[in-house]
Amino acid sequence: MKNEFIEVTGEGEYQERIEKYILELRIEVRASDEEKALKDVFSLKDKTVIELKRAGLATDNIIDGGHELWKPWYGRKKTGKCAYYKLILETGDENLLSKSIERATLLFQEQRFNMTYEMKQPKYENPIEAEKQAINDAFENAMKKASAIAVSSSIEIGNLLQVTELSKSKRNSGSYGDEDWFGDESRFGSALVAGAAEEDNPAMKKTERTVWIRYKFRFEINQVT
Repeated sequence: MKNEFIEVTGEGEYQERIEKYILELRIEVRASDEEKALKDVFSLKDKTVIELKRAGLATDNIIDGGHELWKPWYGRKKTGKCAYYKLILETGDENLLSKSIERATLLFQEQRFNMTYEMKQPKYENPIEAEKQAINDAFENAMKKASAIAVSSSIEIGNLLQVTELSKSKRNSGSYGDEDWFGDESRFGSALVAGAAEEDNPAMKKTERTVWIRYKFRFEINQVT
């Protein structure tokens, strides 16, 4: 005969801190023909990379995102071309990212040149110890529920028979590229500007996001004699 059991869900949570901010930078060049557009966008890309490095970014912080050529739909009768080059910047220093963009902007004074940028979802660290504690918390949470049900039902909780991991839920940090549109509802269901001078920039807590973990626990029901 199969053992009778009681099944409850336990929940825990932990915090993940941002490990790297990610910014997608797009260089645009307009020219009269394809050859000039490509030549100019490659040249401008090289100059941009040099300025980003002078601002403090390392080679590993700058990722080549490739290029493309496009003719605007509204200019079909014209010979003009637009060439684009994408750079992806990754760094754990948000202030350095801001200063680098500010410096690179100085290259885009000519009317044919344009630079746009957008923050993407950051990369988060993997806090192993914090996650282990959250798992323990989930078990304790489940035990409290099971015990409360046992008392109300005049039964006795026995051994743990089975554990099933359920899907994780994350509440976004609220930083640019990781907007927190739905708040706690996530459990169930361009805006980078140059910063002020360093001495006028007070220290702040690094952005975090909340991760909820859920497990289903099945406990044996002992026969009460």
